[in-house]
Amino acid sequence: MTSRSRRELLQIAGGASLVGLSGCLFIEDTTSDTGFDRLRSVPADQKPGPREPFDVDQPVPDGMEECVSIEGVERDPDDLMSKEDVAYETNPRNYQLCANCSFFCPSQTTDPFGACTEVEGAVASQHWCAIWDPARGLDFEPDPTSHDRSDS
Repeated sequence: MTSRSRRELLQIAGGASLVGLSGCLFIEDTTSDTGFDRLRSVPADQKPGPREPFDVDQPVPDGMEECVSIEGVERDPDDLMSKEDVAYETNPRNYQLCANCSFFCPSQTTDPFGACTEVEGAVASQHWCAIWDPARGLDFEPDPTSHDRSDS
């Protein structure tokens, strides 16, 4: 393929995208003059309240002091790094998040926090740190936009 035909292909693809998007702008709404009447806001009494900030210093959940990760790595409570040492963050990095890290021990209860075989304290499935290591063979791809309700 020459650079000219590659350029033409990109122009065609870009043009097709613009045509598709512009079609969305001209959808006629026959139910009202403005088209916004169908949009509903959530009543104030049904809106979720502010999320409690995640306390990065909270202890590991009960019974998880010596857990086994999703990759079979055993947690040694006497050989852990601090969250500061691993640059722990309360947001994922794209698809890099604790839930798909080989060191993550998910909670076996309804507790939204789990543990890590390498890091001290509780960790949340939707968080991230610099030692993230991809777990192999997961049957799912965690969604980084669906944060745990109790973290920030």
